[in-house]
Amino acid sequence: MIFLTVIFFVLSMLSVLDIVHTRYRNVIYAVTGVFLFCVAAFRAPTVDRDYPNYMRLFNSNLIVGKAFVEPTFIWISDFVHRFLFANPVFLFAIYAAIGIATKLIAIRKLTNSVFASLLLYFSYSFTLHEMTQIRAGVALGFVLLSIQPLYERKGLKFLLFASLALLFHYSAIVVFFMWFLKPDKINVTFYAGLIFASYAAYFFSGVFLTDILSFLPQGDLAGKLIRYEGENGRALNIFNAWQIMRCLISFFFLYKINVIREKNKYAVLFLKIYILATVTFVLLASNPTFAGRISDLFSIVDIVLLPCFITLIHPKVTGLIIVFIIAFLYLALNLYYNKIISS
Repeated sequence: MIFLTVIFFVLSMLSVLDIVHTRYRNVIYAVTGVFLFCVAAFRAPTVDRDYPNYMRLFNSNLIVGKAFVEPTFIWISDFVHRFLFANPVFLFAIYAAIGIATKLIAIRKLTNSVFASLLLYFSYSFTLHEMTQIRAGVALGFVLLSIQPLYERKGLKFLLFASLALLFHYSAIVVFFMWFLKPDKINVTFYAGLIFASYAAYFFSGVFLTDILSFLPQGDLAGKLIRYEGENGRALNIFNAWQIMRCLISFFFLYKINVIREKNKYAVLFLKIYILATVTFVLLASNPTFAGRISDLFSIVDIVLLPCFITLIHPKVTGLIIVFIIAFLYLALNLYYNKIISS
């Protein structure tokens, strides 16, 4: 954890490059990506809690019959067994390469504040996904890549990235519904009301979105969702500090959306998806694990949305400090509160 914290502060210093330009930005960005790949690909087996589960699946000769796992995991595992000496290091290296590369490419396409985005990515998604939930990590990279064709209304390209996300993690099925989001217009009142309505539904309705379990045909998907529900054994706190912060950020950016989209043409899409993350966390609260997965899938856009603070608040260094504080809170949540990485 100390090593990851040191990396965080190095990335924090690099984020200054977003307001102080240098001709070496591209080189530094690429080198940082390679370094992050090495950290994720060659981590020790005892670093994260999901490693034993991946090893169990990797070493299984009957993966399809033993677990409800995405086809890409089966294909990659089979490739490593056949051509790479059955060394599991290559499994994690392949996932790290795809997960990090897709996100870094998407960041370059979607924002000019690449180092602030890199800092936010490292503080939450990298530590949670590239270091732990590797299948979801790759899926999230393709979710980010789908935003540009979604904005440009290039259906086939969007379908390709959404399908790739689904092949790496089944929770990404919700990405297909993003196609119905209008990329350039937003009803501020409606989206602000959507947040309040989600809380009202939680308190005043006996029916939540996860009640669809009772209507699903019995099978692997229904079984997986039911296991999620059974494994929780705890109530989801929909008023936790992280969720309240997301609500406040959503309201602030809704108020400033006209200014934001002058600086970044994708801002409307970012904000709509970010609000979906905020709302689904509440609406899926009866199944905390499922709520977390779907909310995390949408909230990946925060790595390109939150750097908008830099252009909204003057001087820019103040906006950068806000981004730094949020990133630090994310890192503290993952490493020191949830303890997803072993010390």
